[in-house]
Amino acid sequence: AKFDINWAFIGWSIILCLLIRSLVVISFVAFSNRFRIQKIAKVDQFIMVYGGLRGAISFSLAFILSKELPWKNLVITTTYAVIIFTVFIQGITIGPLVKLLHVRTHEKKKPTLNEEIIEHIMAQSCGDLRKW
Repeated sequence: AKFDINWAFIGWSIILCLLIRSLVVISFVAFSNRFRIQKIAKVDQFIMVYGGLRGAISFSLAFILSKELPWKNLVITTTYAVIIFTVFIQGITIGPLVKLLHVRTHEKKKPTLNEEIIEHIMAQSCGDLRKW
């Protein structure tokens, strides 16, 4: 496939993806926080924005564009660039960023009695797949 590289277009696409993702996450969190007992903190919202983009759907949509479109190669190239940015740049830096911002992560805890009962019922009814 022929690549059509336009660095300005790629840069603006990455910026707009991050801005739009920010607006979506902040809007949904603001709405859901109205009904939550434990609110989603700003730092957690930032991590959701930063770590959420990947690109499988965008790649599929770009790839199925009509061959007659003169800018199809530009869209596919830009989609590749956005995916590479989100997977490698953001993917590599998300762990250190979580540590730097002291984001609370999943804690190992002893299961409650209810969780143990459900686990036992599931293991008995479905067979214990953990052996595999």
